[in-house]
Amino acid sequence: MPDTLVFIHGSDTEQADTPWKFFHLHPKGYTRRPVLSEGKTFNLVYFDFEQGQRKEWNAWSATRSKTAPTTGPDNVVALGPKVKVRDDSANFYVPDRQYPSVLAFYDWVKAQPAKSIVSIQIFSHGVTYQPVLFADSYEWGDDPVKLNDVSADRDPNDTEFRLRDFEGKNPLSSDPWAVGPSGELGKFRAALTDDAFIKIWGCGEQTRFGHGAPIRKLIADYLKTRSGKAGDERRATLMTAYLDHVEDYFPYRLAKRLDLPVWAGPVGWGSDPFEVDGDFNRATFARDKYTWKGTFPPNLRRKELWWRVSINFLNNKSIIDKFFKRELKATLDPIGYIEYRKSWVHSARAAAAKALTPATRLDEVLNAPAGLMQRLLDRIGS
Repeated sequence: MPDTLVFIHGSDTEQADTPWKFFHLHPKGYTRRPVLSEGKTFNLVYFDFEQGQRKEWNAWSATRSKTAPTTGPDNVVALGPKVKVRDDSANFYVPDRQYPSVLAFYDWVKAQPAKSIVSIQIFSHGVTYQPVLFADSYEWGDDPVKLNDVSADRDPNDTEFRLRDFEGKNPLSSDPWAVGPSGELGKFRAALTDDAFIKIWGCGEQTRFGHGAPIRKLIADYLKTRSGKAGDERRATLMTAYLDHVEDYFPYRLAKRLDLPVWAGPVGWGSDPFEVDGDFNRATFARDKYTWKGTFPPNLRRKELWWRVSINFLNNKSIIDKFFKRELKATLDPIGYIEYRKSWVHSARAAAAKALTPATRLDEVLNAPAGLMQRLLDRIGS
C-alpha cells in the first residue's frame, strides 16, 4: 500500500494552488545520489479548508503543477466538525460564519494505520504562535481566564491550531510523566513514520500584528555585542529572549512534543509564495518578478519562484551563518526554512544559562512575572 502524503490548505483563495506548485519531499532526499524521484506514488490526502472538504487521490504520482490535478479526486468527504466562529470581541458574526475545525485534521490522523503518513505540509498564513486556517476565528474572547490559561479546554467555537492543543485534555495532549508521546498525542504520533517530513510554510514573525522587528532586533543586537565577560552575559540574555519566542512557536512545540523535526520559517521573519525583490513597484514588477519552473530546489538567484522565507533573511549571510548555523547549530533548507529540533534549542538555552551570572539569573527569576504578562498580552492580541 502506498505511503500517505497530507497537504493542508487554509482559507485564502490566493493560496489555493500553492500546495501543487511548491510541495517537495524530504529535503535530505535531494542531497542523495541518485536524486529522490518526484514521481513516486503516494496516497494523497488534501485538507481543503477553503472548500470544507477532504479530497483523496489513490496512487497519486508526486508531480508538481501550477494547479490541482485535473483527474480525480477518488474520494471527497465533507470536513467536520463545523463550528460557529466569533470575532475578536467574542461576538458571533452576523450572519453566522460556520467553518470546519482543525479537529477534522487531528481526528483523521489519529484514525490512520500505524506509520502510514510520511509527510504533513501546511500551506497557509501564519500569525502569532500558529498557522492560520481562518483568520476571522478568535478563541475564548469572552473568557480571559481561559484565554490566558493554555491548559484550559479548546474553545468549542474556534477553528484554529493552538498552543493549548498540547495541554490539559486537548486533542494533542500527552501524559507529562510518560516517556515519549502518549495519550492523544501518542495516537497522532503513531500514524507517522519515524522519519516523517513535516513542514509549515507560513510566516514566523511571531509577534502581534505580524510585525517581527522586535524579535529580529534581538538577533541583530546579539551579533553586534562583542564577546568578553560583560558581552557574554549580554549575549546570553539576548539568546534567552530569542529562545523564549522559539519555544512559543507552534512548529517548535510540535517538534518537541512529537520528538520529530518540523520545518518552518525562522522566528521573526515572514515568508511569501508571491514575493518579489524589495518593495512592490508596479512600474518594475514585470522586470523583478519571479518565474515558476517547478524544480526543487529552485535557483533563487535566477529569480525562480518558490514559497520561500523573506528575501531580507535569505540575503543576510551574517544572520544565517553566524547566528542560526554557528550559534544555534540549526539546519536550513535552500529556501530559508529552519529544521526545528528540541536538541538544538535545549543546547542553546543551556549554553546561555551557563554564561549568565548568579545575579543575572536571580534578576531573570524576579522579572519572570513581567515577561509572562507580556506574553499573555501578546496572546490576547492574536
